[in-house]
Amino acid sequence: MAGRFWAIPAFGQVSLDATTIGLKRAVLSNATSDAIHMKADLVLDNAGFVLARIHGFRAEVAVSGGQPFGWFAFPDTQVAGSGPTAMTLDTNLHVTDANGFAAALSQVLQGGPCEWDISGSPKVSAMGASMHLRMKKPMMLPITLLEQMRSFNIDVALGSDRELFSTADLSFFSGSSLEIANLGPLTFSLHPMDELGAPQGDVQLGHLIVRNFAVARGFNILGNTSIVLEKTNSSEPYLAAFLGTWASGLEQIVAIQGPTRPQFSFLENITTQTVVVAGVTKGLVKSAYVSGFDSLQGHSLHGQPCSLLESSDCLKGPVVTMQNTLHHTIKLTDISLDANLLEDLAYEAVIHTLPIFPKKVSCRKGSRLSRLSSVPGMWAYLNASRASDASVLVPGVPPDGESVLTSRLLFHHDSACGRLFGQKARSEHHFDFFQWQSHIMGGQLQYQYYAYTERHPHQLCQRRAEFPHWSR
Repeated sequence: MAGRFWAIPAFGQVSLDATTIGLKRAVLSNATSDAIHMKADLVLDNAGFVLARIHGFRAEVAVSGGQPFGWFAFPDTQVAGSGPTAMTLDTNLHVTDANGFAAALSQVLQGGPCEWDISGSPKVSAMGASMHLRMKKPMMLPITLLEQMRSFNIDVALGSDRELFSTADLSFFSGSSLEIANLGPLTFSLHPMDELGAPQGDVQLGHLIVRNFAVARGFNILGNTSIVLEKTNSSEPYLAAFLGTWASGLEQIVAIQGPTRPQFSFLENITTQTVVVAGVTKGLVKSAYVSGFDSLQGHSLHGQPCSLLESSDCLKGPVVTMQNTLHHTIKLTDISLDANLLEDLAYEAVIHTLPIFPKKVSCRKGSRLSRLSSVPGMWAYLNASRASDASVLVPGVPPDGESVLTSRLLFHHDSACGRLFGQKARSEHHFDFFQWQSHIMGGQLQYQYYAYTERHPHQLCQRRAEFPHWSR
């Protein structure tokens, strides 16, 4: 008889040791100060051929080989004796080690393999006997890397001299059976990437705020997220590149890390994700053209047409057409744009400012064509009261409308090629500065557009400029 009572627990322990736990689907949601709700579909298998009942018990959870970071109430479960048993957990995961839980969840969200151990001392009833057994079961969690994360539909809302507030949509794909729901508002820090494609954690561009963070299986769109850009001495050059690339209509990659300062400490810094940020749907600079009056004759600081005897006060340059796809007016000041050729070329030009005495210009091989900038006096010939104004307002998109175009002459500075438009550069010092309406945002704008060229004589409006020689 004694052998029988010894054999049953031993057999039960062997059977329990052989049992496996598989996770089919899980949802983590509705966090509180020390717990997060967990609903999971599990499969118990390889439990042997004896029907058994596992009584409810406290199950501790740890990363495989580590210390427990939490526990949950394992429910009463009838285990089939000859096949898999499906069961559903609908309980709270109580977090006892916030750092441990954050590290465990971070491993899952970063796309690495992660195995959690479930352990405890359940009471098991089988073959007419009940016994307390030891259980420690590994459970593999699915990789939950958020793929193809993308920020788009960015629109400026408001700002101050140090902050710019905008709204955006965030999309990504998750193929994981682990889902996250209703975690409420979460804030992530925003970082540029270095030359090797790694996040620059020591440089912070600002924050991305998600109203109600969630990850469902499949394609996800989190609408009405907020992007707050913060200008500091360390972030300003990176903000310049970020805003310039965005305003150019080009994509760029940044990184988000967090959550930062979450309401519940066990959610802090659980993920780092790269995000593709879409540029404005239409670039800020739409086109540029050369005209006889603006580009070849020019006007003085007071608006009068330049005389045939050029002076250093004669303003000449191309007329640049700009567009704005935001719903707020953009004010541009201290504009400095580099116009470059699509490929390295050498050329010679002949400027016919007068019917006689053409001016020849040669340019050595390269891609740099010209630097354009806004200067006081550029409005003078249109409106004398704006003679000292060097800013450009680009109107916002009206409700249910499309972008409005604004054209303005930009002063041409000498390039490495020589004086293409015959104007001596006024200054070699350029302070690129990007401002929204009402001066609500400061930061550099470094914008580059391309001049399309032809390899044959090219006539420019009434006054002519010839390009007889193009060479690669």
